[in-house]
Amino acid sequence: MRSTVLLLLSLFISILFLAGCSEDSTTAPPLQQFTTSAWVVNSLSSTLSRVDLDSGDVTVNVLSLGTFANDIAVSGTMAYVVNSGDNQIQIVDLTTGQTDGTIEILLGMNPWAIAVDGSQRGYVTNYLTGNVSVLDLVSRQESDTLVVGTSPEGVCIHQDVLYVTDVNLVWPVYGQGYVHAYSLPDLDHVAVIPVATNPQVVLPGPDGMIHVVCTGDFGAVTGQVQLIDPATHSVVDSIALGEYPGSLAFSQGVGFLGYSRLDGTGAILSYDVFARQVLRGADNPIPVNSGVWDVVATPEGRLLACCFGADQVVELETDGTVVATYDVGNGPQAVGVAELPEE
Repeated sequence: MRSTVLLLLSLFISILFLAGCSEDSTTAPPLQQFTTSAWVVNSLSSTLSRVDLDSGDVTVNVLSLGTFANDIAVSGTMAYVVNSGDNQIQIVDLTTGQTDGTIEILLGMNPWAIAVDGSQRGYVTNYLTGNVSVLDLVSRQESDTLVVGTSPEGVCIHQDVLYVTDVNLVWPVYGQGYVHAYSLPDLDHVAVIPVATNPQVVLPGPDGMIHVVCTGDFGAVTGQVQLIDPATHSVVDSIALGEYPGSLAFSQGVGFLGYSRLDGTGAILSYDVFARQVLRGADNPIPVNSGVWDVVATPEGRLLACCFGADQVVELETDGTVVATYDVGNGPQAVGVAELPEE
């Protein structure tokens, strides 16, 4: 009797399960697919090129840029290109590959680098006027300026602080280097931090420190990375790498620095971020086919190196293995990576 009841009960539950399945036969919508692309600023030809990193297809000179275009920041589906010679930021809609507007830099001269805080604000260093332009990305206007020093270059945002480097060049002498810190969003000047010679690049690292690439003076003083503790706004360590690095990217706990010599040759240096030890120094760099003016990491953890003299972008694994080489146009100087929804 007990076995019969259990059999009838299991049949009843099975019928209910099948009925439930038949009543709700809808399927979940497919997940949004994305493509990964690199957007390359060609300074000599004043153009923007696109590399589809999934297929390897290259579209050279997608769009005309302004005079002496030299930096790019990607935020979502938009890119912001620094046209240094025009005192202008060119806004590019990456879904169409077309210019979507411009922001004129009226209170500074020779804009150098840009950092954006989502879609609300942008910050542009002005090399010749010693200030930073604050941009309202919604109204697309220059809304404020920050006095920095003599010759600001690098800029980044970490949590609620804006960091700006001052290379302090009074030609032909590099003076004491500095990093200035400003609180966000109120823009109060909260610290000025002495660093080594010619601090060209500043980025937050995966270790929570602020990494400053001090390029050196292209002579006796060679390059190093100095680490700033954001809690104390002080330098806590230095990593001497040699050569004269001018770009920085992080991947898999390693910092990668591109450099270019005056003769056009160059390579990539690297260091262990957490151990603070050199992995590939001046005596054993990662070789590429010309001087590297910019290096960035892809979402997959690979590296993209702008080889200015070769008119190419080289894609590498972190061990230096070359994955692909892309012919992108005349004088690739900067590159940004975007993940865009497929059409």
